[in-house]
Order: sequence, then C-alpha cells, then structure tokens
Amino acid sequence: MRFGLCCGGVGWEREVVGRGEMVSMNVWGAQIRPPSLNRALVAWLLKVGLMARAERQFFEKTLGSEQIVVDVGANQGVFTLLFSRLVGPDGRVVALEPSPALFKALDGNCRINAADNVTRLPVAAGATRSQGVLNCSRFNGGDNRLSNSRKGPSTVVEIVPLDEILPIEQVDLIKIDVQGYELHVAKGMQAIVERSPAIKVLLEYWPVGLKHAGSASVELLEFFMTRH
Repeated sequence: MRFGLCCGGVGWEREVVGRGEMVSMNVWGAQIRPPSLNRALVAWLLKVGLMARAERQFFEKTLGSEQIVVDVGANQGVFTLLFSRLVGPDGRVVALEPSPALFKALDGNCRINAADNVTRLPVAAGATRSQGVLNCSRFNGGDNRLSNSRKGPSTVVEIVPLDEILPIEQVDLIKIDVQGYELHVAKGMQAIVERSPAIKVLLEYWPVGLKHAGSASVELLEFFMTRH
C-alpha cells in the first residue's frame, strides 16, 4: 500500500437557466457546471493549473483502464470525472458527497459528461454507520465539516463505512478530502486496505482539522504506516 498527503484562456460558456445564469467550463477534458461562484473560481484555478497540478499529474501517471477508484469528498466532481476518464468504461469510480447542493452538482456534471462508470452516493464516509451533522461554509463550498468547528448552515447526513459500500472489491486508489475527518474514514475502510495490497491512498493532512474532528494527527500517520 502507498499513501500520500496533500497539505492544506478560460473558455467559459454561459447559458441562462430560469432567472439565473449557469457558467460552464471545460476542466481537464470534462464539462463542469459549478453550483456557486466560489466553486466556479475553484474550477477555473484547477483548469489553469494554479491548484492541484501535482495531484492531477499523480493521478494521470498512476491510474489506468479497468481500475477501481473511490473519491471521498467528491465536491462538484472535477476529480471524479478525471478518474472516470482515466479508468475508462471498464473501470469504476465510486464518488461520495454528503452536501445536498454539491451532490446535485456532482450528479449533474456526471450526467452531462455521460460518466456511466461513476456511482454517485449522497453520503459521508466514516468509521461506523450512523448519522452526522454536516456544518457547511457560507462562502467556501470546499470547507464543509462533520466536526462542530464550522459555523453556518447545517444538515443531517448519512455516514457509511467504505467497507460496507465496497464489501468485496479490490480498490486501486482512494482519494480522501474531508476537512479533518480523514481518520474516521480510514477506520471504516480497513477491510478494503487488507485485501488491496497495491492500493494507493491520497488524502489531505490538516492537523488542525483532525483535532477539531477528535483525532490526533499522529494517529492518522500511524494508521497507514502500520499497514504496508
């Protein structure tokens, strides 16, 4: 097993939707319709290479056809659609996004790109099956947390261990970006790790966020370093 850490011409098209205006742009070969202005900005930064350039290059070098990828914290689906393209029609992507607004964007972006190899689930991943409160940022759609460290709108979400979602499959890669909830996700995927000797895990390492979620940062490192 390998794991990695990420430390914390635009070509836009516009089309009128109801009374509002929806922005559409091509990001990494996929058509993306962001659900908000801040998600549009992030999509543009990804498009021009000012965000996640190294991560994109890693995924493009690592993934191939017929592989299985899990995207935990899929947001509006930019990485999900990259994975979909890289694994091809005979591969599979499982994308989890508990925020209702972002899941709607994820699902819509998968539909307009005909990403039939993507299974979209409106749930969070965690150590055990339960319910949790997702605290959402008013201004940053990439900073929604299952800890109580974020003030803003909240919604009750389902939490499901990855081991229940993928009970028998060998997984090639898991991306985890859950604002400090990474250790909880990891504890719910132990069976996947054990039966997937070549699995690669890329996750965000944010000690402050881990602390807010009730985890010690060293615990997350130890979890993976003791499984190799």
